[in-house]
Amino acid sequence: MLNATVLPLFRLILIYIGGMLLATHYSSYLFITLMVLLVPSLLYFCMRATNTVLTWLHPIGLLLIFLIGYSNLLLQRAQQKKLTHWTNKHVVGYSVCIQKVYHPLNCKALITHIKDNAGWHNTHASIQLYFRKQSDYKPKKGDRLLIRGAPVHSLPSESMQQADPFTSLHYSAMYRHVLKQVDQDFICLQPFHERGKWAAAIKQWCGQTLQKRLKGKETMALVARLLWGAKETVDPGLEKAYADTGTIHVLAISGLHVGMLYLLIKAVFSFLFRKIGLFMLSELCTLLWLWLYAGLCDFAPPILRETIMITMARLGFLMGRGSNPYNGLLASAFALLLWEPFVLFNCGFQLSYVATLGILYLQPLIHRFIALKNRWLQKVWTATTLSIAAQASTLPLILYYFKQFPLYFIIANWLVVPAIFAILVLSLALLVGSHLPIVGMLLGFTLEKLIFVTNALVCWMAKWPISTLASCCINDRSACLLYIILLALCLFIQYKQLIYPIIISLSTIFYTVNRMQHLIAKQKNVS
Repeated sequence: MLNATVLPLFRLILIYIGGMLLATHYSSYLFITLMVLLVPSLLYFCMRATNTVLTWLHPIGLLLIFLIGYSNLLLQRAQQKKLTHWTNKHVVGYSVCIQKVYHPLNCKALITHIKDNAGWHNTHASIQLYFRKQSDYKPKKGDRLLIRGAPVHSLPSESMQQADPFTSLHYSAMYRHVLKQVDQDFICLQPFHERGKWAAAIKQWCGQTLQKRLKGKETMALVARLLWGAKETVDPGLEKAYADTGTIHVLAISGLHVGMLYLLIKAVFSFLFRKIGLFMLSELCTLLWLWLYAGLCDFAPPILRETIMITMARLGFLMGRGSNPYNGLLASAFALLLWEPFVLFNCGFQLSYVATLGILYLQPLIHRFIALKNRWLQKVWTATTLSIAAQASTLPLILYYFKQFPLYFIIANWLVVPAIFAILVLSLALLVGSHLPIVGMLLGFTLEKLIFVTNALVCWMAKWPISTLASCCINDRSACLLYIILLALCLFIQYKQLIYPIIISLSTIFYTVNRMQHLIAKQKNVS
């Protein structure tokens, strides 16, 4: 059970998030906030330096964490508004770094500098770039472009704001620009971002090596998606089939892939260092390769979460102190929110952390309901409880963001997750043994057939009757009430106290009233 005395980061991150949420609704002047933050900071550190023990010292520290969360989000919002200030004036040009490629002619980029009549200025905002076919340029992640003209500011659509009340916060600076000709509208400054040059070189080598043995376009797209998260080449229809069967998580670079990779790397290093008895060196080498893989995937939040958790667990084991998986989860979330506060409102961040929290807490509770003695049935039941815990914990978020829920996720995960693990192992083996003619040919053939069968199976299951519970549109209040019901149910199973059924009953009533209001409002809009 989550306990603030056992998990010191639990209350810290709750208070930090509370400060961020307050800043989203009641923002003040940044200068005043920083001045208010300075007073408890000086008081707290002065008291700590003089070893003064006061009963109100800890509340001051918690207030300091709250103000740090509040001011950090205000700082990020001020940075985003800075670009709007420049675009209101005459802009000559700006430079961007491409972050994501959605389509050969469409990408998301980060504006790093902008130029007006007074010169160059630093900034930080996202922009959607669209390239005409006659430009003969295909955007690649990491490319830096120097663009002539000014970006066009566009507000979120009304439908987006209704779907997500935080849309105006996520996209407080939405920009777009249509580019026609190279050397006329824009120029490419360098092929890859300097910090990601080694990662791009590794991806390019892996892609070229795999293409020598893999002929199918879908095969290459899936392998690239699993190994380093390349999203632009996966067929949208296939992606929808994975979503409809509840197995879309295997296509997203996540903690599942890091865990699989960790097991593989650990097995290799354990075999290499077992004979010479260097167990600690084996563990450190495994963690080093794991962090290199996180860098290869651009330190995506799910990858960073699992890497930090594994690192804390293994270092605690090596030091003989043990580890708590909750502390690793909370430490990774705290670090990410300190670096980028707006990631709190990111759908992927929320799903990743809530699913992991559900697996850590709900899975043992569900697993206890059935005790199996057979070893293989026990493994199947463990895999089933993992799927149930992940889906149950993310159910409100799935309904809120995607408006549907897969009904055959248990059966689909039984079949797809082992297949994905086999595909990952074969892909890595193909990278290692591709220079061997016979071995490379056999591995490539086996990998292509396995991917074909897996994709065909997923597409077949997506066509089953009532494969998804569609049109499940809920708002933010309904999602919060569903989480209150889920939390109260877990606490009742744990402690068997009467207060929790009362909370469940009241929350159910509020949820029903909220849904009725939503349906009545929807009927009025239709009529």
